[in-house]
Amino acid sequence: MTGGGGFVGAVVTRQLVAMGAEEWITTRRRGVPPRLSDLATRVRVIRADLNRRVAMRRAVRIARAGIVIHLAGLAQGGADPRRLEAMIRTNTDATRHLLDEALAGGRLRRFVFTGTSSEYGAAPIPFRESQRLRPTTPYGVSKAGASLYCLAAAVTAGAPVVILRPSLIYGPGQVGENFLPSLIRAVVRGESFRMSRGLQRRDFLFVDDAAAGIVRAAIRPVPPGTVMNLAS
Repeated sequence: MTGGGGFVGAVVTRQLVAMGAEEWITTRRRGVPPRLSDLATRVRVIRADLNRRVAMRRAVRIARAGIVIHLAGLAQGGADPRRLEAMIRTNTDATRHLLDEALAGGRLRRFVFTGTSSEYGAAPIPFRESQRLRPTTPYGVSKAGASLYCLAAAVTAGAPVVILRPSLIYGPGQVGENFLPSLIRAVVRGESFRMSRGLQRRDFLFVDDAAAGIVRAAIRPVPPGTVMNLAS
């Protein structure tokens, strides 16, 4: 798994370990990620920068991966166009290279790519898996590009790919500029909280439920190229 020590990945890792899975995770730093320090003897760590294709090839070879859950990437960065290049490099190109290396390894039975509901952009709500992708942010564009590559690999090469598009995930341990952590920080500090009029519709998905969906997508039999929205 890539991103196994992150906000969502750590919960997925715990669920897999509880199931008795042999779990390998990649990380840029040495050692077990802090979120998983209590599982130091239960998970195996490969130090790898997923922006380096050689490192991905090495990680796939070491793990002898049959199931790859790809969670690593650059998180939501708003609508700042200056972030597009970095998003494409990390979210699109790295996904493409990882899938190619996993297929070349000859053991791949399932590749779970975790995209985002932001791929639908300004499309009508509720989102349907069959509707057109209309991303409006660098994050959505980069994830949509990765999704389309995975779908193309499934169609042209029968790659055992599943694409997940979760809604807004929240839960304990979430940090950054996401809506709920930002709101909680403002309340705790007694600060005013800048926001819109709140007329938009959003679906909030608890992290444990998102992780359960990711685990099921990794082990349940589904046709190559299946796309599933994860939502509450």
